[in-house]
Amino acid sequence: MQAAWFVADGREGVDPARVVLTEGDLALGDGVALVRTPGHTSGNQTLFVATENGIWGCSENATSADAYSPLDSRIPGLSRFARTYDVDLVMNLNTPEYGADQYTSMTLERLVVDRVPHAPGFVQMFPSSEVTPSALAPGLSPTLVFGSLSAGRVVTPQRSAAE
Repeated sequence: MQAAWFVADGREGVDPARVVLTEGDLALGDGVALVRTPGHTSGNQTLFVATENGIWGCSENATSADAYSPLDSRIPGLSRFARTYDVDLVMNLNTPEYGADQYTSMTLERLVVDRVPHAPGFVQMFPSSEVTPSALAPGLSPTLVFGSLSAGRVVTPQRSAAE
């Protein structure tokens, strides 16, 4: 069922010595964590970051802010779909075999992050492949587009001579 998305040589050129395999959740530092959120793929992880504007998440489990708040969406039909099927999240469904996991993971993501201050019906979940407005599909313009997120700075700890 994944043939349309399979990239046969997707690992080509990746140095295995630079790959860190993890199981479960992983704290990467103060205010930064990778959390296991299967759904989009069985190994999907969500990056959570604490910023001066609250907690943000980044994941591939959805493609727009509207997916986490369909009842507040201005996309024609999305709110109606959510009411008709009694769901409060809308998955991208390109991996239907993980549907229940994806719904549970999206619920977790939505619970961990903060609300968008200027649009409290929405949460600070940044889709890794965000849908943006397009003249080719004017009726599918998302209610909110995050576009980018800039917060803090990366600091590399100094190593001692003994290390």
